[in-house]
Amino acid sequence: MKKPKKPTVKLIDRNGNAFGIIARTRRALISAGEAKKIVNQYTQACMSSDSYDKVLQITMDYVEVI
Repeated sequence: MKKPKKPTVKLIDRNGNAFGIIARTRRALISAGEAKKIVNQYTQACMSSDSYDKVLQITMDYVEVI
């Protein structure tokens, strides 16, 4: 069985601010029709992370990064 396609977020050539990444990813998840629970789960995971790299790892779990 095929996994559902993840929403796409462009991070290349963007400001490397972690909060900007979180905001863009949240918008992509909401636009893709993800449940509020998933969007909140993503946000909580990022906000409790201790590094920029961890935010990127979490983001790549939820969306396709280009």
